[in-house]
Amino acid sequence: MEEQAANGEGWVQFDLAGHTFELVGVDRSRQQYDARRFQVGFEVAEIHAARDALTRGGARAISGVEGGVELGSHWAYFRDPEGNVFEVKQALGEQGSEPSSRPL
Repeated sequence: MEEQAANGEGWVQFDLAGHTFELVGVDRSRQQYDARRFQVGFEVAEIHAARDALTRGGARAISGVEGGVELGSHWAYFRDPEGNVFEVKQALGEQGSEPSSRPL
């Protein structure tokens, strides 16, 4: 049975046996939502390190690091070399601790 883990204006997230399923209302003016598609996301331990590694590996960042303590996570969107959009997400700790700050 799924459990609603979190929600906010325009989105809802479910915990499905330890995996996250998220539905998001979209703003078509933003690159990460410019077309209808299935979009995958990956959980990472440190979003800034993951962002750096992905861009060095050929992914193109199409957003900065978004989110924050008040939302319980940080996320960023990319296009791979074939044009597919994907997301990486860092869940923040129980205390809402921020990762180390770095300029984008």
